[in-house]
Amino acid sequence: MWSIPAELIEKGVDESVMHHVAGLTTDPARFLGGAKLLHQDRQEVRGGEMPLTDGRIVEWYSAPMFGADGHYYGRVWYHSDVTDRRNAEKERAALREQLLQSQKMELVGKLAGGVAHDFNNILMVQKGYCELMAADLPADSPSADSLAQIEACTERAAALTRQLLAFSRKQTLQPKILDLNLLAEGLAEMLRRVVGEDLDVVIELAPTAAMVEADPGQIEQALVNLAANARDAMPQGGTLTIRISTGDASSGFCRDHPNIAPGRHVSLVVSDTGCGMDSDTKEKIFDPFFTTKAEGRGTGLGLSMVQGIVIQSGGDIWVSSEPGEGATFTICLPCAEGEPEEPAPAPPGPARGGGEHILVVEDEPALRELVTLMIEGLGYQTSDADSGESAIAMVETEGLRPDLILTDVIMPGLSGRTLAEALSRIIPGVKVVYMSGYTDDAIAHHGVLDPGVEFIQKPFSMAVLADKIRSVLSSGG
Repeated sequence: MWSIPAELIEKGVDESVMHHVAGLTTDPARFLGGAKLLHQDRQEVRGGEMPLTDGRIVEWYSAPMFGADGHYYGRVWYHSDVTDRRNAEKERAALREQLLQSQKMELVGKLAGGVAHDFNNILMVQKGYCELMAADLPADSPSADSLAQIEACTERAAALTRQLLAFSRKQTLQPKILDLNLLAEGLAEMLRRVVGEDLDVVIELAPTAAMVEADPGQIEQALVNLAANARDAMPQGGTLTIRISTGDASSGFCRDHPNIAPGRHVSLVVSDTGCGMDSDTKEKIFDPFFTTKAEGRGTGLGLSMVQGIVIQSGGDIWVSSEPGEGATFTICLPCAEGEPEEPAPAPPGPARGGGEHILVVEDEPALRELVTLMIEGLGYQTSDADSGESAIAMVETEGLRPDLILTDVIMPGLSGRTLAEALSRIIPGVKVVYMSGYTDDAIAHHGVLDPGVEFIQKPFSMAVLADKIRSVLSSGG
């Protein structure tokens, strides 16, 4: 039996519970009205949660008080602070959501990676034969325009494959030390063409070098996609602002952005003065195939591709926006040490060979024949093999001594790396270039993405192949 405090006996319900509602964010009068009903019903009630004005959350419980003689004296109100528990539950829910998103992206990535290899081989054959046929036609030939249309469609298909791999974070990156200040300056004119003459483009550079380690082509693609997205949000004109800065990421900041590690970072902020977006759109903005554009106006891969590029580069991206207030996308990348790598000057035309012998090892017949024709067209001698075992037999039994081996990475039987190691023991110092249409996850454990290893991603053009072969043959390694 409870002992009733004297100060509560015979007091009205308003006076006995008023101090409980002083910190409520809900209407105190409404709460007191409910308390009066409890007072009349004289029932035990386990209530819900109440937010307080200081940000805390309390859980409450109320029970009637009866004396030894059964007389009802009022109610007892209990409350407990559940703020930490609720915050922990929210954090666990957010982590579960991140895990589900990660698992979804992993599944999509596996699908994209599996399709990419076969698709890239097909595109390589289409693109390569277009180049070879176009080289044999006069510029005014009616067939030349038809071939150009076929090759343009091939390029679009290859770009779509890159988008699929980018948003699933499976594309093969070629990171370099670069200054985002210089990259943004060099891209300024292109961005102005992308957004059109009715939009202003403002670029604000960091006062000091903004060094990151990333694939410059992928970062440029991310910037172009964000600019195109901003253009679509400003149909009546406006301003696109690109701002670069450097700073330190605190532990609290990293807690809110789990893809960012503490330390020095470079921020690349892209903002517009467009229509903005509501909270529902913001939650879905990076989802693959989600788009606010009309049917046929976009695939919904643009922003998800940007997110994939940024996260695979060791950073993070987020958006802040309100309807009618424009949108701001913030990319955060870790700072890098070192000097930016100067791009090599582009040769006036495809680098041609001087009769050197190249061994092509590729298990796909159509692709093997195409690459052989491309290399011969560049002035080299060629031999070809459909497997690693066949290549070794040609060297061991036929005495073949190529100057360079161009080999696929993943083949039935011996892999390209195993083949290269075997032939290097027979032909010390032989040069090797690896090629593949697989994603980086599929080929990384073969070691061909290690520093100093020469690699070319399918589908590649004749010019890219020519430059790669010439640079490897000319190197002293």
